[in-house]
Amino acid sequence: MPKREHEAGRDRHYEDFLKNAAHELRTPVSSISSAIEVLQAGAKNDPDARDRFLAYIEQATGQLERLLDAILVLARAQSGEEEPAVSAVPLEPILQRVLESVTPHVGVVLEKDSPHGLVVATNPRLLEQLLANLVANAAKHTDSGSIRLVVARENSSVAIEVRDTGHGLLPANAELIKRELGRRESPELEGLGIGLTIVREAVGALGGQVEIGPRAGGGTTARVVLPAVDAPGP
Repeated sequence: MPKREHEAGRDRHYEDFLKNAAHELRTPVSSISSAIEVLQAGAKNDPDARDRFLAYIEQATGQLERLLDAILVLARAQSGEEEPAVSAVPLEPILQRVLESVTPHVGVVLEKDSPHGLVVATNPRLLEQLLANLVANAAKHTDSGSIRLVVARENSSVAIEVRDTGHGLLPANAELIKRELGRRESPELEGLGIGLTIVREAVGALGGQVEIGPRAGGGTTARVVLPAVDAPGP
C-alpha cells in the first residue's frame, strides 16, 4: 500500500475512533446532568433523595473518569505517540470494581466466579473499561436471570467471560460482530449498544483476543483472553 494511502487510512481510523469515543462519553455525562436537574428541582431538600442522587453522581463521575483515562491511553496508541503501559495486575480488584459500577434491571443477579490470586499482564485502566463496557451492555439487554463474570486460567492465558441470560443475538448481528471484531476500520453497529470500538481497540492494544457470540440456551457470552502472569510465591 502506498505511504499516502496508508497514512490516510490511519487518519480515518483515528478520527473514527475519536468519534466513537465521544459517543461513549454521552452516557455518564447525561446521567450526571439528569441527577443535577432532579436535585435542583427539589430533591436537594429531601435528605434521603439528596444522598441517593449524590451517590449516583459520584458513581457516574467515576465511570466518566475511567472512560476518559482509557480513551486517552488508546488515543495515544492510535496516534503512535505511546503504547499502553502493561504490567502484572491482580485481576480480582478489577472484577469487583466492574460489578460495582453496574446497575442491572431489578431481579437480575450479578455473579463472579474467579480463582483467587490470578494475575494478568495488562493495562488496568484499559482492562477495567473494556470489561465495564461488556458488563454494561449485558445489563442493558438482560431483563431477568443473571450476569456472570467467569474467569479461568488456561495454560499461559487467562480467559474472562461475561455471560448473560439476556435477549441474545440475532444470527445476522452475531456474524456482523464477529466480522467487525477482526477489522481495523470503525465498526458500523448502530443500535447494538456494545461500545464495540472501545472493546476492540483496548483488547488489540493489550495483545489479547475477544469474541462475542450467542450462548447455548439463550443469552450472550463475551470472551476476553489475555496473557497470564505467575503470581509471586509467599
